[in-house]
Amino acid sequence: MIADDLFTEFQKHGLRDRTTAKRYRELVLAPGGTKPAAELVADFLGRPLSIEAYRAKMEKDQ
Repeated sequence: MIADDLFTEFQKHGLRDRTTAKRYRELVLAPGGTKPAAELVADFLGRPLSIEAYRAKMEKDQ
């Protein structure tokens, strides 16, 4: 669910967008376990974690 939600940013800006990749690296990977996962996701997405991206993927895969 988290991966699907994070991936929405890359879908919006393109998989090879350097700015998005840099933000992901700085806001999610670099802090690592220093913050709860929900906070890291919110920092990157600019909003709380959502189940909607996961739900959409599951509906598509049926």
